[in-house]
Amino acid sequence: MTDIAIVGGGPAGFSAAVQARARGKSVTVYTNDIHRNWLCKSLWVNNYLGMPGVSGKEMLERFLDHAKQAGAQVKDKRITSVLPMGKTFLLSAGSQVMEAKSIILAIGAARSPQIPGEQELIGKGVSTCATCDGMLYRGKRVVVVAQSPLAIKDSIFLHEIGCDVTVVNPGGRTNLEGLPESIPVITGSKLALEGADHAIGLTVDRILYPADCVFLIRDTSAPEALVPGLAMDDRFIKVSRDQSTSIPGVFAAGDCTGLPFQVAKAVGEGLTAALSTVSWLMVQE
Repeated sequence: MTDIAIVGGGPAGFSAAVQARARGKSVTVYTNDIHRNWLCKSLWVNNYLGMPGVSGKEMLERFLDHAKQAGAQVKDKRITSVLPMGKTFLLSAGSQVMEAKSIILAIGAARSPQIPGEQELIGKGVSTCATCDGMLYRGKRVVVVAQSPLAIKDSIFLHEIGCDVTVVNPGGRTNLEGLPESIPVITGSKLALEGADHAIGLTVDRILYPADCVFLIRDTSAPEALVPGLAMDDRFIKVSRDQSTSIPGVFAAGDCTGLPFQVAKAVGEGLTAALSTVSWLMVQE
């Protein structure tokens, strides 16, 4: 049994792992292949202090190596449920069950179903982060797929830095109130990314909208499906300043706790969550 089980291997999860290990706690990080993490798809991350011009892939690999060097165990497992069992927690991964004394959720912001062509073209003219990759497309045509109201802010950002922006609102389901009238909006139901080695645009109901980059701006799903009884704040996990959740012994950090979706914020919350978890464990002993 591990002292702290961290669900999610992004910046928040690895930050928490390093801090918890520095305080002598056993740590297991459960994560998918980190190269499937959305940070890995960012060509450059220029707004993380002290590491300008580093690709998202390199940054995340550094975080992983640091966590391993600190002594954290990193397991390639997808956790499907977390259940409180008195003084411990049971984590399920398929037919396997693991046990931990405490939990840190660093599951990130959940994504919508993939668009045809997305898996093949992500990172090749298809991005999920306007603030990470937008500057690469100044003066060029971009399409923003709005699957979250967050697309409003990102579309305005792209427009302000000089991109020729078109917003696609699948099925008209996303509330785009506040989007400037100068940014055209297309409503359609059948979407597909087009291109071979690089995206050339987005097809909406069989009409191609050419673009140098297609930005997929998505929302998060309810993490309470993972941890029954978890209190939510709208679509994010509700946390206190110490990153504690409504369930004693369960802490959360990173994108799953809300905006802004930035590496620096995730790393800081991971640190705080680790310190708070260690303090909580000391009280239980």
